[in-house]
Amino acid sequence: MERIERNFNILLQEDEHPYFQVTEDKRVYIPIEVFEGKPTFLKSIVNLTLAGDSEIDVTFYKYSYSNSYKVAMKPYKHTLYKAIKIKNWKEYEFTDPDEDLKFVFVTVKNIRVDEVIRYCMNIVKGKSSAHIAFYNDDYLLTISSDYVHVISRTPELIIPIKEFYEDATSTHQ
Repeated sequence: MERIERNFNILLQEDEHPYFQVTEDKRVYIPIEVFEGKPTFLKSIVNLTLAGDSEIDVTFYKYSYSNSYKVAMKPYKHTLYKAIKIKNWKEYEFTDPDEDLKFVFVTVKNIRVDEVIRYCMNIVKGKSSAHIAFYNDDYLLTISSDYVHVISRTPELIIPIKEFYEDATSTHQ
């Protein structure tokens, strides 16, 4: 999680989604419908952003708790654990003093790009998504049942992603 904050100036534990924590010139929004029936397009976006020399990490919300209850991410476990081999993880705990809640996130280091693709393909197929971020030194990718967000470390890095998205969607419509 330190790398997310250092490279992107994003705090996952904030109420505001990472996409809205960065300026427009460092992000792109892609509706999930764009990927339906187009697995190569999804693979290309993941490869453009996360493949390469930089180590890929994933951070996701695991559970929250207070003195009186615990809320786990059970609906998402199957999708996540089926796609990604969870090893070499570290838990981070954050306290929200306003609500007397503690939030626990997990970071798994050094995952493979094919694991990211497998997870993303499952989400496009309708599986439940966790509050999750895949990232390397240059890009951060989040996915839900509605969208894929790509965030870059610098405005220059997002340009090829935006161009690829615009070219791919204009030629496939």
